[in-house]
Amino acid sequence: MGNAGKLKEKVIKLFAPSLLLIFTFAVYMPSSLYLSNINEFAVDYSKIVLTILAIAVIAWLAIYIIGLLIFNQRAFDSYVLLISGIALGFYVQGNFLNPAFNSLNGKNIDWSAYRINGIISAAAWILCIVVPQIVYIIKKNVIELAVRWGSFLLTAMQVVSLVVIILTTHKTVINDFAVTKNGEFELSSKNNTVMFVVDTLDSSWFEDMVLTDKDYKDNLKDFTYFKDAVAGGSPTVLGIPTILTGKIDYNAQQEYEDFYKEAYGESNLFSDMKDENYQVKLYTEYYYLDHCDKDNVDNLKMEQEYVITSKEGFYKCLYKLVSFYAMPQFLKQHFWLYTGDFSNYISIRDQSSNMYGLDDAQFYEDYKNKGITLQNDKNTFVMYHLNGSHGPYVMGDDAKRVPENSVGVDSQTRGVFKIISEYMQELKDKGIYDNTTIIITADHGGVDLYQNPAILVKNKNVHQDEITVDNSKVTFTNLNATIAASCLKDAAAYGDNLYQIGDRDVVRFHVAPNDLTQNVWKDDLAAKTQLWSLIVIPADARATDIGRFRLIHYDEYEDVVKQYNLNN
Repeated sequence: MGNAGKLKEKVIKLFAPSLLLIFTFAVYMPSSLYLSNINEFAVDYSKIVLTILAIAVIAWLAIYIIGLLIFNQRAFDSYVLLISGIALGFYVQGNFLNPAFNSLNGKNIDWSAYRINGIISAAAWILCIVVPQIVYIIKKNVIELAVRWGSFLLTAMQVVSLVVIILTTHKTVINDFAVTKNGEFELSSKNNTVMFVVDTLDSSWFEDMVLTDKDYKDNLKDFTYFKDAVAGGSPTVLGIPTILTGKIDYNAQQEYEDFYKEAYGESNLFSDMKDENYQVKLYTEYYYLDHCDKDNVDNLKMEQEYVITSKEGFYKCLYKLVSFYAMPQFLKQHFWLYTGDFSNYISIRDQSSNMYGLDDAQFYEDYKNKGITLQNDKNTFVMYHLNGSHGPYVMGDDAKRVPENSVGVDSQTRGVFKIISEYMQELKDKGIYDNTTIIITADHGGVDLYQNPAILVKNKNVHQDEITVDNSKVTFTNLNATIAASCLKDAAAYGDNLYQIGDRDVVRFHVAPNDLTQNVWKDDLAAKTQLWSLIVIPADARATDIGRFRLIHYDEYEDVVKQYNLNN
């Protein structure tokens, strides 16, 4: 056979397994992962698919170039089998062997808990890569046919699957607005309510990491600390709308987008504030405000288009996510990432306004550069959502940026309270501390079901010698009423605020995802299979009495609705 014939034979032999490898890793996995989480991305799939295909073509060419540079026939055949084995390994790992990791939300994974998964994964990968090489020695023709047609079959199955995903996936989050930094530190000379949402600040963490520090405790002496609070929903995707609307997602079976429509649609808080001459400014990630009363939020910019600002950074994140999903278990820790990093490489096309993001070191830098300014025309309600106690940990006690995870949750949390303390001192320096209600709250806790957030409130004109600890059985619904009471002349329509619960026993409710519930109810299959679950907390139970909580199965939901009259 001449050189041309040998070259053609190599091209044909390498075609099917390289196609499977490239389509699996470079096309199917990034596309399916992106589409299955499409509501979390501001950029539509149609804007990235051509780049995905271009990356795939480049990678495919690289595989061919390497292969065609192998002149020894036996070595080339081993290379083909290696490509086939890696492709099969990705397919098997991605479809059958990945454990149910918690969300990649910045919290470090305890890899030691997955030793068994690691052993099974390693064994499967050895079979995928080594066995074909052995069979080649015994039955060369059989393994070559199996590799060729098996590769075509698996590729075809994934093509069909991807087409179905593309046709059936619809984005339900509206990405036509942006949260800007406009007016970020502008307050009123008259009346203000300033709310710091310190992400993931559990009550126990606040007590251990902040209250133990004499200086921070003294700075908070005018506050009331509501120790026995229940969020009502976790994580942030439920926490923020619950704080801003007072609504709890009792129907845990529904999509959270439907909860957003319902909760924000039934809330009049922003329009009521506007009626009483308040400007409303919400500094958080845009997707937590989807379906909110955007017309009455001053720092939102409408009719915006999101674009990728750094293709290199964005696609590195995307394929790092793919690698985390596809690689053998023992390699996954090297591809761990925080999915929030994608937002670092996305912005609005109109650059006339800066987008707000959860970057506390940047927030502190902006604050130090700008400081608080005052206007005399309107009262102000402002919410600052900070990364707070949420990983990854990239800020130290001094509120300055540090290398990722070079500090722990304690240092980052104290750094956030340094920012808040300096902000409060400037309120005093500018003479508006007494006419400002300050709320410091988490969006959810950080332990167990994330049910016990720290909530602190300083009302206008309050001065006391030390922080007050209140053990009332409160929820974010009462926090929402407290926000309303701080801004409105008549807030009776919003129900009891935090100060009105007193020593009453109250049945409380909380909604949590299965990556949390399955760790609490280990023997209850529903805790694992129900994506979200409603949890009932007895009237006399504290927020930390996990053993007394009741997880509601979906088939019990209607009875629970009637028992507790949840529709009213």
